[in-house]
Amino acid sequence: MLAMLLAAAAAEDACLSKSLCTCELTDGNLIDLSPLGDEQFTVMDPNGAWTYEYRPCAPFKEGDNCTDVIMCQMEQMVGAMQNALGKPDSAKFLKVENKYMIRYEGDGERVSLVDLVCSSSENSTFTFDMEAPAGIYNFEFTSPYACEIAQNKSPSTSTSSTTTASTTKSSSTTKKSSTTAKSTKTTIKTITTTQGASAVSSSIFGVFCLALFTLMRAT
Repeated sequence: MLAMLLAAAAAEDACLSKSLCTCELTDGNLIDLSPLGDEQFTVMDPNGAWTYEYRPCAPFKEGDNCTDVIMCQMEQMVGAMQNALGKPDSAKFLKVENKYMIRYEGDGERVSLVDLVCSSSENSTFTFDMEAPAGIYNFEFTSPYACEIAQNKSPSTSTSSTTTASTTKSSSTTKKSSTTAKSTKTTIKTITTTQGASAVSSSIFGVFCLALFTLMRAT
């Protein structure tokens, strides 16, 4: 856990924030918690001393010290106090060891780290992990909305269509060329046949003239 905390402190933004609870990843995919709307989650620490309220997509007010917050820590006793653990303008999506989390800043030096766990379940759950080191509160948010949403890759489809069109055009050209060649071959054959017929006609005419000349001399 300590190693993860140190990594979180050094991590760079993994998402370009599009709204309070939506971000766009470097590959164009999204993490979108916005379908949660104003849904609020409550969890108590193992000792039962504190309760944590979390509303990822809609700021709320609780008591005197939690005004316009995303997360609030409330003491479970008479005259309970509240501590802001997450302010809307401090929300930052991070990627640590192939996992996504949201980091919030609260009152003073309090910081909340919420691990996002992708789930196929229709329900979302919010659990408290620990406070370690002091002032760093660790939680886990499991939800189908914590999963990456793949965006359509239209350029690939366009490229495929272009390739198909090019292949079709090439086939049409080949077919046309084949038809032209066939037509040319037929024309040559016709010319050859015509020339042969002309030669036969000339030969018959020559024989007829020779026979006529011989008959006239004999007379």
